[in-house]
Amino acid sequence: MLDTLQGWADHLTSLAAPVVRETPVARQVPEHEAAAWIGGFRDERGHRRVIDRPLLAWVLGLPEEAVRGGRSAQRGDVRLWECLATGDHSLPEIGPAGGPLFPDLMREGIELWTEAELAGTHALWNLAQRSGLRDLSHRVDAALTWLIRELQPDNATNHPWAIQAFIERGARGEDHDARLYAETLLHNAIIELGRPERFSAVILWDAAAGLREIGR
Repeated sequence: MLDTLQGWADHLTSLAAPVVRETPVARQVPEHEAAAWIGGFRDERGHRRVIDRPLLAWVLGLPEEAVRGGRSAQRGDVRLWECLATGDHSLPEIGPAGGPLFPDLMREGIELWTEAELAGTHALWNLAQRSGLRDLSHRVDAALTWLIRELQPDNATNHPWAIQAFIERGARGEDHDARLYAETLLHNAIIELGRPERFSAVILWDAAAGLREIGR
């Protein structure tokens, strides 16, 4: 089942669906209800991150919600998600191919840095698919190569960012390291509760949508 992009998409959806089934992620609601849900979103532990708003705005197709209250351009990964959700093509500066997307974040600690690199790669993959720009696709591939070589998924906070990018690369080139990275991201996201928590479920839902799109 997990040998095809569609099989992976179905699997990720099956894990996320029970968590998001009664939310605007999985069912259509009026825009004002969706916007209110974004504004009040928290994970099971009551946590809310700066990146939550642009991620949720992208998933729900509410671009204005991505920057409600002003842009938060201080972090490159958040800025990439804001660009994705709003259709803004003025991408933030990222590191050159062969290295990390956000080298300046290295000083913030390994967990935050790994999370930002993976979250930024997830957004950049979506941007590359939507724009069709070969340069973006090449930079995504370089980011995946660097992540596999330099940063273990266990360093992050168990959110399965960029899982679809590793899955696609594994399927495209029979890259076993990329597939293993994807499997580890998924394992880490569900090991604590036996299912993804609310925030990770949204990430998996978006990843599945992306795989479904390119697998058509």
